[in-house]
Amino acid sequence: TARISPNGDGSPDAADHTDFGASDVGGGTVSRTFTIANSGTDTLTLGSNAASLSGAHAADFAITAQPAASVASGGTTSVTVQFDPSSTGTRAATLSIANDDADEAPFDFALSGDGVASAEITIVQNITGTDTTVGFTSPTGPLNFSLSTVSGTAQRTVASLPPGTHAIAAQDMTAAGYGLVSVSCDDGNSTGDIEIRTATVMLAAGESVICRFELIETRSVTSQMIADYLGARNAMILNNQPDVGRRLDRLSGGTPGDGSAGLEMFGLSPWFPSPLSMRMSDQRFAYSASAREMRSFFDKRSDQGINIPDIGKWDIWSQGSFALFSDNTSQNGNFGIVHAGIDYLATPNALIGVKLEVDWMDQYFAATSGMVSGVGWMVGPYGTFRLDDNFYIDLGASWGRSRNTISPFGTYTDHFDTTRWMAYGALIGEFKIDSLTVSPKLAVEYISEYQHAYTDSLSVAIPAQTIAQGRVDFTPRLAYAFDFEDGNVVSPWVEAGLVFAFGDDGAFSAGSYAANSRGLSGNLKAGLGWRVPSGAQLDLSAQYDGIGSTNDSYGWRVGFSVPLN
Repeated sequence: TARISPNGDGSPDAADHTDFGASDVGGGTVSRTFTIANSGTDTLTLGSNAASLSGAHAADFAITAQPAASVASGGTTSVTVQFDPSSTGTRAATLSIANDDADEAPFDFALSGDGVASAEITIVQNITGTDTTVGFTSPTGPLNFSLSTVSGTAQRTVASLPPGTHAIAAQDMTAAGYGLVSVSCDDGNSTGDIEIRTATVMLAAGESVICRFELIETRSVTSQMIADYLGARNAMILNNQPDVGRRLDRLSGGTPGDGSAGLEMFGLSPWFPSPLSMRMSDQRFAYSASAREMRSFFDKRSDQGINIPDIGKWDIWSQGSFALFSDNTSQNGNFGIVHAGIDYLATPNALIGVKLEVDWMDQYFAATSGMVSGVGWMVGPYGTFRLDDNFYIDLGASWGRSRNTISPFGTYTDHFDTTRWMAYGALIGEFKIDSLTVSPKLAVEYISEYQHAYTDSLSVAIPAQTIAQGRVDFTPRLAYAFDFEDGNVVSPWVEAGLVFAFGDDGAFSAGSYAANSRGLSGNLKAGLGWRVPSGAQLDLSAQYDGIGSTNDSYGWRVGFSVPLN
């Protein structure tokens, strides 16, 4: 409400409300009410519809409430004017009030206002992960609301905003497992600050600005990725334990044979004598070596001038492998492991030792462009014992840690640590009936790995979890040796295995290498060896692994070796 004097005031002013200020041409209005006071001693007569508008932009102003037809001495009445600009810029008009005053009839004064173009802000919320609701707060009233995403996105446009600076802050969603990765606006002068989750919009008249807030549900994705990684790595560790054959040879008093090195191509494996055993193909490399085997190799070749000292009842050994793997969906990688140890033949029936294992693995997740890599180790004792002439027992345990790097989406990198332990045991039999050898083996292995909790680069807490897996393996082997009078030896053999892999139901994503490694599966291997009197040997073999599982594989091999001396 305003009181206007003197009559004929031609200078609109915000102080007396004759300057209506800014109003949106897209629908915004501003109303002012002016009071008419009768300070005389007689009744002031206005008549009906006494107020009227004139001037260049009179159409942008409207009288929404006319004053009373008369005003008693000392009384008041009022008139209300609404400003609704039709165009941008300064709009001007004159308000006139008819009356019967002797010297102020009509009473008129100037009005003005500024028409401004509609300004608006659109807030877009994008989410990678499970849909959720995010709240937004702002000192600007209309910019306080919530957005619920559908299929990963939601948006709201707020129009008719005054020009100026508007700050919009997104709700902190880290407790729910969501991290904010980006705040951006599409004009040239507005800014986004991830640390305070705020977009500061410099809004000009008539401007339309879009600001985007990008959230990632990092907790669930990261935890699942870690579980799949640890599950795949532990399955690889269980599948790549040191061969028990060397330990059984030590208890049986056998003489170490020559090693051989070979390159497998199209199923063909040419071998040549070597102080250590090696195999290499397009997908896998493996080796094994021991001090006793190397000494035996060079003792047979004394003319080469290499002497390996006799270490008595001790032996130092190492085995390792490196392989590529894939689950045929979205996960693939590489895995390597090296075992090294020293053991002592304490009695003819007891071999005891200690070993160190170092493993490393890289795994790639195509669905999120993510990667996990890590290096781990375990150390512990082992022992192989002869129970009687036909049975052996093999036992071992180890403990260790791993250090790992994870980039869930290929945009940032974090680190996490694990502690782990493993135990295994096997009952092995060997029965010889003339030229037939029957060798059954029942083995149980178990590994447990605890991932420590940490906070990721987006300030989201990643919880701890334990991944535990095991396997039971029953593998009987039959071999027969045909010794011919001319010195030829033909040795056919067959081996059938039944494996049950267990642990952590539901922890692994469907189709992952870890999930596919679980359950019941079988394998079948068969082969034939032919050694001629000169020492040359031909080996034929075929195998079918993973029978009944999704990780099945099959192949064949032809190997031949010829002594070099």
